[in-house]
Amino acid sequence: MSTALPPNYDTDRGRCRECRMGYVWEEPRDRQLHRTYHDEWQHGVKMGPLRRDEIIATDSDTEFLLVSPGSHEAQKRRAARVASNANRETRFDCGLYDGGSEDRQMSAHAIIARRDFRGIGLGIIRRRDDLWHYSWEDYDAKREMVHVRGERWSIDYLWVRRDVRGTGLGEQLVKHTCNVLATTPEDVAWLAPLTPSAERLVRRLSPREVWLA
Repeated sequence: MSTALPPNYDTDRGRCRECRMGYVWEEPRDRQLHRTYHDEWQHGVKMGPLRRDEIIATDSDTEFLLVSPGSHEAQKRRAARVASNANRETRFDCGLYDGGSEDRQMSAHAIIARRDFRGIGLGIIRRRDDLWHYSWEDYDAKREMVHVRGERWSIDYLWVRRDVRGTGLGEQLVKHTCNVLATTPEDVAWLAPLTPSAERLVRRLSPREVWLA
């Protein structure tokens, strides 16, 4: 087997320049681990069909799968893998989703976009009761708002694979999430702070106001 230096290997940091995984390129086992990791980072987690898949919508070549608190543990584990893969890019300090006790308490749901049996998009929504309500005018002016009490669904995380961004997949994830939970994009909250791309999406979906959690 060739041990030539991989073209994307950063010798100074000992990692791949693209997926940022650290590994020892001279070691065959490390190279194999990196190939697996890099494949998921680039193409998404492999998601073959499971008997208990709950497909809530289909659009052309994309299926949207629901993972709820009552889903089978195999479904939750797979959703956690998709979340972990997404977080390789977004790099949140805490875990995004594991389907455990805290997720059950907050009635966490995950919506996964699957295409070519890969997880290419993910939305995570939970029940939250510590909220702020803004008009976009108040939001833009950075006015201090009073907390609003009362439970509401909150989209805590939204991710789409790099090569399919700008195709409307994020908006589809939000709309299918709202449909299955009997709410609307105008009524759902968003976990603050909003990233620039999330803000653009929220303004399209709810042009008059925004709820933040």
